[in-house]
Amino acid sequence: VILDELAPSRRRPKPPLAVTVSKSDLISDSFRRPFRFAQQTDLVNWQEDCRQVHVEVRDLLAELGENSLVRLADQFGSSSFHAVSVLGPGQVRGTTARPAPVRVLDPLGTVLNWIAHNITAASGR
Repeated sequence: VILDELAPSRRRPKPPLAVTVSKSDLISDSFRRPFRFAQQTDLVNWQEDCRQVHVEVRDLLAELGENSLVRLADQFGSSSFHAVSVLGPGQVRGTTARPAPVRVLDPLGTVLNWIAHNITAASGR
């Protein structure tokens, strides 16, 4: 419903959309395979890192049969896919008993980066 309301039209520009899957630590545990999104963000190569996670999460959603969500998000043209974990991996929490958030700022950073890029492009800078 929200995506239908935000759907681009001729009168309204396409907004950035960050499709975000939470509890990514549980996804990693249940699939028993390594995922890039289960690792801390590579801050040195942040944009490439987010691009790799985008592809990984998009492919995972398609693998899980969520093709309608993927297609709907693709209509925006400025969509990105993310997976986050507020608590972080279980093995890390088990040793420190403290949350170790993974990628929680990536969705916001991606949207803000998109907005900044488009403002700069629109102003001709």
